Amino acid sequence: MNKKGQGLSLNTIIIAIIVIIVLVIIILITTGQLQKFTTATEKQAPSDCVNSGGFCTSTESCESYGGSSLSGVNCGEGRVCCVRNV
Repeated sequence: MNKKGQGLSLNTIIIAIIVIIVLVIIILITTGQLQKFTTATEKQAPSDCVNSGGFCTSTESCESYGGSSLSGVNCGEGRVCCVRNV
């Protein structure tokens, strides 16, 4: 039995899936949608702040919480890493 036709079909499907993934990434990069995704993920608390026992918030919220901002940790524009004063 000759099964070369089945192998060619499977290879074609795998290559088509890879090409579609690459095209989607290229479209996201060229339309600027990828930048929106990375900006949204940066708004989440960075692991450095969380690992230090803090959380990312505004300076005003940190002061009303009774905390102080931790220097050297970047939480994004207008935000600080807030740790509770002991």
